[in-house]
Amino acid sequence: MRKLFIIIMITTMFSSNSFGTNTPENDTFTIVFKGRVKVNAPASERENIQNFFGKVLGKEVEIQKNYDRVHFDGGGFVAYVYFDSSDHLLKKEDYLNSMQVGLLTPSSQYEIIKEKIKKHGISDMSPENPRYQNQEKFYYFHAPGNQVFRLVNIPDDKLENKDNNTSENSSTEIHKSYLVKYLELSKKGLENALSGLSKKQWHFKPADDVWSIAQIAEHLSKAESSLTGRAMSTLDMPLAPEKNKNINDRILFVEDFISEKNRQTVKIPVAPGTEPADTKKVPWSNPKEFLSYFKAKRQKTIDFVKTTDKDLMNHFMPTIPKLGDMNSYLWLVFMSAHNSRHTAQMLEVMNHPDFPSR
Repeated sequence: MRKLFIIIMITTMFSSNSFGTNTPENDTFTIVFKGRVKVNAPASERENIQNFFGKVLGKEVEIQKNYDRVHFDGGGFVAYVYFDSSDHLLKKEDYLNSMQVGLLTPSSQYEIIKEKIKKHGISDMSPENPRYQNQEKFYYFHAPGNQVFRLVNIPDDKLENKDNNTSENSSTEIHKSYLVKYLELSKKGLENALSGLSKKQWHFKPADDVWSIAQIAEHLSKAESSLTGRAMSTLDMPLAPEKNKNINDRILFVEDFISEKNRQTVKIPVAPGTEPADTKKVPWSNPKEFLSYFKAKRQKTIDFVKTTDKDLMNHFMPTIPKLGDMNSYLWLVFMSAHNSRHTAQMLEVMNHPDFPSR
């Protein structure tokens, strides 16, 4: 089975009451992280994740029904959401190219923490960038669940300033970095799904009323243009910063709204103008032609996010009641989640019993 990569998402406080807390039993270390990150992890690793962060690193692990939230100094957390199926998980090596979480530690504790991690049997790693290969300053490791963390050695007298730095610019850069990774990895998931498909497989229809992979691709292309256009148009809407108070909650909501897991319960009509043509009339005769077109279009969006100084967060456009008002950033999150959802639809076509072998 071809696997859909569901990527790491920045998020914030999930709703629901706590089911419990795994409190530290041994040493308590100062480990500063101010971001909010969601990681999909195998359910089989749950106990190991709880033990590592709770007992080895001495961090509070808030235990919920289907996820754990690891709290760090500085107010940030990493939420581990558990899945039994590997279809929702990145491979270990894929985490090297996804978001790497930086943990700031005081120099007086850095070597102690590093040794405790090693004694726990955690795999360390050497990053490609020479700047980060000095283990006296940086220590990279795969934590249980495969997420990559970077331990950073900060002089004790400077760590307090790092902890107190809650500037808006820092938050903006974190969000932009996340969005770029999301756009890149959802594009990569689509490339992986379409790799090596024949023309016959490209046009195969499981039923008359079910889209072929070629038709799904055309819908994706049209939706990409439509959603990018909405993101740009939203920049012309009036400023409404009061609507941006819970942006991390909104990011999670938008991703869940369009995600594969809600396909059967949330009916989202095909937007006008994004319906595909008959499978034999799509603009691309094979997946290679489509990917060349799609990757170039997506790269323009990625380059825009990387370089723009426009305010993606504080201009809002009204939408359907279920979705609520959307800023430009959320439209691009929606676009990336839409990409992943339809990549999953392509995989369903490939798993049909009559899908051509070549």
